[in-house]
Amino acid sequence: MRIAFLHAPMLAALAIILSMADPSHGKEISHEEFSASVDSLLASEIIPDAPGAAIAVIQHGKSIYRRCFGLASLEHTVPITNETVFNLASVTKQFTALAVLLLEQEGKLSLDDDIHKYFPELPAYDATVTLRNLMHHTSGLWEYSTMFRYYGGHNPVDYTSIEDVLTLLKGQDQLIFAPGSQWVYCNTNYALLGELIARVTGESLASWAQKSIFEPLEMKHTLFPDDCFQVIPNAADCYYKNDDVYYKDPRNSDVVGEGYLYSTIDDMILWLDNFRQRKVGGDMLIERMFQTSMLNDGSECFYGYGLGVKERNGKLVVSHSGQTGSFISMVIYAPEDEFGIVILSNSRHLRAEPLGYRILDLFYPTDKEEIAETPASEPKPFITIDSANIESLGGGYLIDENKGRLLLCRLGTGFYGIMDGYGSDLFRPISESLLANNLRNAFIHIQDEGDRKVARIMLDLKKSGNIMWASRIDAPVLTSKQLTADYGGKYYSDALGIAYNVIVDDNKLVIQHHRYSDRPLQMTDKDEFVGSIGIVRFSRNEKGLVESLAISDEDTNFKPFTFKRM
Repeated sequence: MRIAFLHAPMLAALAIILSMADPSHGKEISHEEFSASVDSLLASEIIPDAPGAAIAVIQHGKSIYRRCFGLASLEHTVPITNETVFNLASVTKQFTALAVLLLEQEGKLSLDDDIHKYFPELPAYDATVTLRNLMHHTSGLWEYSTMFRYYGGHNPVDYTSIEDVLTLLKGQDQLIFAPGSQWVYCNTNYALLGELIARVTGESLASWAQKSIFEPLEMKHTLFPDDCFQVIPNAADCYYKNDDVYYKDPRNSDVVGEGYLYSTIDDMILWLDNFRQRKVGGDMLIERMFQTSMLNDGSECFYGYGLGVKERNGKLVVSHSGQTGSFISMVIYAPEDEFGIVILSNSRHLRAEPLGYRILDLFYPTDKEEIAETPASEPKPFITIDSANIESLGGGYLIDENKGRLLLCRLGTGFYGIMDGYGSDLFRPISESLLANNLRNAFIHIQDEGDRKVARIMLDLKKSGNIMWASRIDAPVLTSKQLTADYGGKYYSDALGIAYNVIVDDNKLVIQHHRYSDRPLQMTDKDEFVGSIGIVRFSRNEKGLVESLAISDEDTNFKPFTFKRM
């Protein structure tokens, strides 16, 4: 593919030769070589006349690579420039973290405060949830976006406010896990921190951050909108592609703090340089942002204060990625070498996180002869087939290696799968005996069972390097009449204020809601089903009659929300 350089900086700035390698590796790379290597990486990621990205690399506060590619508006063929404003998505969290730490520094709050001090409307929990738990993603609160969009009757186009989030949380009377016992990424945590800042300061996060962070750093084009429908000058639209047709994502959320900060590539250079100059926050506070957190058992957690913290190539590196709709972002900073990377994109298909780390690896070369990875060959296309093996693949499988489970349900031309410890994904066939996910880093190999029900599969997880075998879990075989009698009917959730209808169609259980398409369920075990809604488990009373269903999006730590049979 050709790479489209719509706005390239003057190359004279790249002519200065500096050491750009970790001395322990014994290699050096010039700015020209570095820029050429970055361009090579981007060749497989950027296409002309399409949504694109603004990318910058800095060292010692100065830009050593800054280029813009693609279009900010497909409708009006407006190119992305240094002045283009992007939604930072979850990269916002480091700004929110800094804001909370600044307020703590001023004595206006403590991270050890119970959240009920600021949110008395939330229900009482069995254990104290602190602001520190929110900061480190160890609270045990619901993920509001998942609850709304997958279970709560919301569609992607629906408007969401912080009042909606708080109303939802009023229905969560039981935490998913004990606060501080584990790390689970949750946007609700930073949505509450964003609202906390408003309640503590008496002004909106937009107003307070403008005076306390953006103006001191001279970030003139960075803002939290007061309203998601507010016109933002030079703002990019964001797009995703489906069957060669582009679609635009809506702006429909006023939940700031966890995301929805807007900025430009030049302003983000100023933000990263604050990690070096410490104009806002000072030495102690900025150094604190480079620290990890601790769980209750004393184990270290990689996530600190709006940043992930880890070592790479022997160096401390802090980073955070983000995705909101089709806005994609990535920020990486190596404090010891004052080296930073920013990627801002309006295309859902840009792989910003791996791309950012590949750029970082150019700066810290390994002993490999080739600095840049060779772009992957074009993946095999997905196909539509009518195969007995494919049709009979749905169900539950027990993994030989760790006794975990893989649950599969037919969804369109492929299968929705949930796997212990790995999350969920959509798998589609690339041959009669092989299914792959969209990123082609997980594969399901079907053993040749002819017309019999598939009894055994092989999982090839390229991302982790694991190859595992799994055998089918025998589930009861029920007729339509039995399914209807056992499970059919309406189920209501007090917490969400909505009802689901469970029916039987073509001898399969189907869960319905008037704002969603019907979601078929595949039986995986007694009283357990799986579908695109997640794992559905039915509970029975002492008479053996089903009285409720519970839904969760994962198998591990199954603490779902419950719908009572009406």
